[in-house]
Amino acid sequence: WWVVRGRSGGARRSRVVDLPDAAWSSAWIGVLAALVTVAVVLPVAAASVRRRGRAITFVGIVVTSGFALPGIVIALACVQVFVGTPLYQGFGVLVASYVLHFGGQAFGPSAAAVAAVPGRYDEAARLLGAPRWRRWWRIDLRLMTPGLTAAGGLVLLSVLKELPATLMLRPIGFDTLPTRIAATVDAALLVDAGELSLVLVALSAVLTWALVIRRMDHRG
Repeated sequence: WWVVRGRSGGARRSRVVDLPDAAWSSAWIGVLAALVTVAVVLPVAAASVRRRGRAITFVGIVVTSGFALPGIVIALACVQVFVGTPLYQGFGVLVASYVLHFGGQAFGPSAAAVAAVPGRYDEAARLLGAPRWRRWWRIDLRLMTPGLTAAGGLVLLSVLKELPATLMLRPIGFDTLPTRIAATVDAALLVDAGELSLVLVALSAVLTWALVIRRMDHRG
């Protein structure tokens, strides 16, 4: 409503709003966080499925419990640990906070992807003399790709809308759609805030369709 009313009334976009840059920043940091999160969570998920034990169960609980914590709690913890170090306000700490917070979202789909790999395929390849790394790369990973893609998609969607951790841990000058929305609302630039919000909703809708709805249609 604010976008239609403002633009039809001749309102111009503020110079402080760089919509393409904010959208690009949100996209690439989300993809990076999704890839790192899946890479970190996958070994834990595989161990929880194939090597059950108290230690593995405990690690799985630790991984999933991060999603129950508010983002600002994880951000404050990262500030407490890294403030005063060269890592503070770097992309490494920012991505690490995403992994801690959203690892629980990736854990379930990753474990399901591991459990869906038939053991007879790996056994047949082993009997044919294929080394473990080749079996994992040529068989396991390919069969797990749909589930791991869903896991990464959930993380990506969450990172796109995450504000507290991004606001507190981002490098100076790095803006995503949520941080720009917060800044424009604070500055009473409601038309610009509405425009940024529409882009964020559109990105989320496209990703939801691509990663969830389309997959359900294919299964049906």
